[in-house]
Amino acid sequence: MSRDTRPSRPSYSLRVTRPLALPAQARLRSKSAVDAAFKAGVRVHGGLVTLVGRRAGEATRLAVACGKRFSKLAVERNRFRRLTREAYRLTRSQLPAGLDLVVLPKCKPGDATLDVLRAELPSLARRLVKKLEAAAASPAPAARKP
Repeated sequence: MSRDTRPSRPSYSLRVTRPLALPAQARLRSKSAVDAAFKAGVRVHGGLVTLVGRRAGEATRLAVACGKRFSKLAVERNRFRRLTREAYRLTRSQLPAGLDLVVLPKCKPGDATLDVLRAELPSLARRLVKKLEAAAASPAPAARKP
């Protein structure tokens, strides 16, 4: 086939958009951001998950920290991460704005379901905001002198 008879490439982009995907702005992507949430954050405990969070930025962002203590099987850890991200994506409009959230599993691998996570995330986020406001309103403890 000669160069002149080859079909030409289309001039438009073939990139597929994913309208239901979780945008990058809604995820905590760097290790430093997750570490900052653990260091300066407040914890609230629910039935299935523990939520660690702090005030940061304008948009609420999420990370899921699910290690081998949860399950030795990567399949189960990844399933929990997928379920948690999907629950977050579906309930993002109900969550308070301006939080960095890290979700830690407390349950057994098979216990987490999408419906239960969808119900638990917004209630835990509201409790977290109340706890953050209470911590901000109380005076900081004085530093001890040696």
